[in-house]
Amino acid sequence: MNAVAETGETESVWLREQWWPAIPSSRVRRKALATGVLDQDLVIFRGSGGQVAALSNRCAHRGVELSLGRVADGTLACRYHGWRYDTTGSCVEIPSLNGESIPSTAKVCSFNCVEQDGYVWVSLAKEPYQPNPPRIERFARTGGVQGSAILRCDWKMALENNLDWCHPVFTHPWTHPQFYMRLLHGSQDSPYELRTTESGFVMFWPPVGENDPTPEDPDVLVVFELPNRVTVSVRHLLGDKGPRIPATIFHFVPTGDGVCRVEFMFPVGGTRYWYTPRGGPILAQDRVVLESAQRTGARSQVSVKADASTLLFRRVLNLAAEGEWPEGRAAIAARKVVPARI
Repeated sequence: MNAVAETGETESVWLREQWWPAIPSSRVRRKALATGVLDQDLVIFRGSGGQVAALSNRCAHRGVELSLGRVADGTLACRYHGWRYDTTGSCVEIPSLNGESIPSTAKVCSFNCVEQDGYVWVSLAKEPYQPNPPRIERFARTGGVQGSAILRCDWKMALENNLDWCHPVFTHPWTHPQFYMRLLHGSQDSPYELRTTESGFVMFWPPVGENDPTPEDPDVLVVFELPNRVTVSVRHLLGDKGPRIPATIFHFVPTGDGVCRVEFMFPVGGTRYWYTPRGGPILAQDRVVLESAQRTGARSQVSVKADASTLLFRRVLNLAAEGEWPEGRAAIAARKVVPARI
């Protein structure tokens, strides 16, 4: 096996060990729902007592998608012949049998599944990397909006886009604060700062002194947390102390070769989260450029200093996949001010 193939296999195993948000909890009610994580098609439903379950979305009998079926008495019945499965994936009823025992092979794969912080989380490994999904601290404090969108590009490309400091003025006309800053003040130097953390890194603007702590409320704050979470918080354009636009929490979920799903939430108050299938204009603008880059293959890339944030993401992800994070953090500069112009 060559080095490239070996690296890819190591990353694949590591990805299967992670917890991924499979679907917002608010969507999982009385019906079974189809979703996907990595290369696995899933069906999510609620069993007895409302407990969530994640099974392979394929009936063991003739391969029909179980998400077409009906949930009753804590089990999921296939729409084709009525084979009924419990939350462990075991077939507990085959209506066509006449007093015969259910074959031991009549079962489908079940996966580790946890409901937490507004999502149903799934890990495809028998033993997840961590016993529980990473907490979303903001979720416990307020209500807001959740949504999902499919992008026909690699999940890492989509995540990098949210760490890319210089693209908004070009990709997001009339929708992004950076566009308006350039419109009002013209092109200007806009260096940003990177600092590594136990779970990834933060980037913020404007930079602070070398010995100063990471600011709690900078004008722009972007937090990357392994393996796939980005939190973006931007101050509004109403002066230095203007109200902050609600932080948006993104999770980028690979669902196949060159396809991913973006799960997003933003707290805006209230007592609960509600779901919208719409991604908004900024995501629609991102889709155009990301899917274009996916189509061309992006085989050869030229990077400049301003790309430091996306290059740091690649390095941190590779170290984590190799089992060298956070130990490998020591080989990376703890703080870096990145020259950029927007």
